[in-house]
Amino acid sequence: GNERSMSIKWRAPIDDGGMPITSYHVEARATGEEWQTWELLDTPSTSATLTKLQKGLEYQFRVIAINKAGKSEPSHPSRPRLAKESDLLPYIEAKGVRDITGSAKERIKFDVPIFGEPTPSVEWCKGEEPIEDL
Repeated sequence: GNERSMSIKWRAPIDDGGMPITSYHVEARATGEEWQTWELLDTPSTSATLTKLQKGLEYQFRVIAINKAGKSEPSHPSRPRLAKESDLLPYIEAKGVRDITGSAKERIKFDVPIFGEPTPSVEWCKGEEPIEDL
C-alpha cells in the first residue's frame, strides 16, 4: 500500500444463517470520527484494498457480511492503523555525507539518515566483514 491506500483481510463469519455470503460492506473511521461505509464489495472475497485514505491519520475498519437473509452485525473493529507509506525501498540520505579521517582507536561519529518501510535493518561492514566482528 501507500499512504493513501491500505489492504485489509478478514475471516468470513462462522455462522452465515444457512445462506452463503454474497457481499460485504467495509466501514472505516479515522480516530475520533464516526463509522462510515467505505467500500461495497459485490463478492464473498474476504480482502480489499481501501483507497482515498488521508496520510497521517489512523484508521479502524470493520465489515458487515450480507446474504439473502440480510446484513450481519458489524465485526469487531480492527486495531488502529496509520495511513503511511508501507512499501518504500530503503534509501540513504547522502547529501550530508563527507569523508572523515581518524587515527587508530579514535572514536568517529557520523549520522546517516536511512529510510524505508518497513524500517530497514542496518549493518556496518569493512569489506564483507561486519564491524562488530573485527
